[in-house]
Amino acid sequence: MNMCKIIRNLLIGCLFCLNAQAKITSYTPLEEIQVAHRFSSMLLFDEAIKEVIMPNKDYIANVNQNMVLLRATKPGTAATSIVVTFKKGNKVFNGLLRSTHKPQEVYDFTSKEEEEASPHPTLDHQVLQKIKQIQSMDQTYFNIGKHTRYYDLILTNLFHDEEHTYLKVYLENKTGLTFELFETNFQHYNSKKSRKLVFPIYGLEDRVIPAYSSKMFVYVLPRYTTSTNGNLLVHFVEQSGSRLVNLSIPARLLLEAPYYGKG
Repeated sequence: MNMCKIIRNLLIGCLFCLNAQAKITSYTPLEEIQVAHRFSSMLLFDEAIKEVIMPNKDYIANVNQNMVLLRATKPGTAATSIVVTFKKGNKVFNGLLRSTHKPQEVYDFTSKEEEEASPHPTLDHQVLQKIKQIQSMDQTYFNIGKHTRYYDLILTNLFHDEEHTYLKVYLENKTGLTFELFETNFQHYNSKKSRKLVFPIYGLEDRVIPAYSSKMFVYVLPRYTTSTNGNLLVHFVEQSGSRLVNLSIPARLLLEAPYYGKG
């Protein structure tokens, strides 16, 4: 009789634990993600990613903060499940990966209220004039960026006006492979690790950097007042591969950047 009671109590305890676990874990609906083998598709989330689990090893995941780049290693790769866990909270992303020739390039699962601006606003004449002037300006900053054996990424100029922030960035491709930009992603981070996505309202259309060459890129962002201990993260994502080039611009530079008057 005592043994029966012990077994009964153990079963009740297990059911209680399972029920408690179900209460603290929330799951997103099953999403279908279509990717190709020739270039990566991007998934964006609100939280920093902890782990990406895929049973089929013929898919590759490259994680950076709240972003993951996915692609297949060969055409016709069999479908598989994908689970994404996050560093904070108990939310889990569940999806189904499929290989295709015409995938969706970006899957945005972020909260829409965090978007700072429309991706395609109209630029006025003064902004276009400033862009032309910035493109020909001498370099102001020399030490803000990264130097690696594969690339150099340097912030060269930074300005504000009443409504916009202007950035000029130097990117050198030190490899024998062409670097074709797929996406330039901007995010404001503060000391509490919260973030705001920022859509550039201008960026150079020529995104191809041949092997052993370099280019300057000018971007215009909607002006944003950051905290003193925040920063602006810039992610350059490759079109046909998994290279991810990052630049962190400290809040000090954003706050001290000079005012750029009429063009």
